[in-house]
Amino acid sequence: MPGGRFFRQQRLPDLVRSGKGVPVVSLSDGFRVRVVGRAAEENARLGQMITVKG
Repeated sequence: MPGGRFFRQQRLPDLVRSGKGVPVVSLSDGFRVRVVGRAAEENARLGQMITVKG
């Protein structure tokens, strides 16, 4: 069953096409998710704690 992320991503193209509405998450939110994801990948690869600042 699709989760919340699926529905947020599904909604984005409609917002872009129509020019109406507000995204559920911001660009800043997306950037933070990516930073944390990269830290998790590094943790798995190195087996060490990774510090994320900011």
